[in-house]
Amino acid sequence: MNTALKSSEPIADIQFSDNYLPPLTVGTYTIDFSHQVKDQATPPVLEPPPFDKKQQFSVITPRFDLNNTEIQAQFPADKSQGQYDQQLPYVVLTKRALPWERILEPSDPTIPWLALLIFEEGEILAGSSDNGTDLSNLTQTHTLPLSQIIQPEAGVLGPAIQLEPLDDPTHSYQAIDIAPATFTAVVPRLDELKYLAHCREIDLAISAMLN
Repeated sequence: MNTALKSSEPIADIQFSDNYLPPLTVGTYTIDFSHQVKDQATPPVLEPPPFDKKQQFSVITPRFDLNNTEIQAQFPADKSQGQYDQQLPYVVLTKRALPWERILEPSDPTIPWLALLIFEEGEILAGSSDNGTDLSNLTQTHTLPLSQIIQPEAGVLGPAIQLEPLDDPTHSYQAIDIAPATFTAVVPRLDELKYLAHCREIDLAISAMLN
């Protein structure tokens, strides 16, 4: 899908794309370079050996939580109440490449690694923390150290992922527990994920001219 929406009196030019693949995905890379000084004299008077260098760098991206600065808009709004069962919820990210900065399926980089999941009341199990059944915590989230999320207690299946060098296993994050049947019913299949994220490009120059 690569569709431009235009009208006879445009307010803005909007283009939707299936994805936005970044030049580099999350990982560690190595830059190799060599510098050689050439003596132009004939015959050469001085020609030092080449200078070779290797430099490693890492590409990182949010993994276990999102900062507020990375969310431009969401619907329904946080802590809002209303009849939303006939409306499609969404999250608009400020960084368009974020859903594709991690490789979920090596054979197809267009599959995003994150998705917005919707749960009905009662599908999220009460957490083991003190606030698990607190009326002020209706989403049933509980706070756990990353090490416990990756390796939970017996009877709970955690995510099958490896921690990266910059991940702090003692840092705490919010988590939820769901039943296996709920996971099977709610979590999209691999071939469905690419339809759950897209990019939107808006030509703000047109809007600026009309304001």
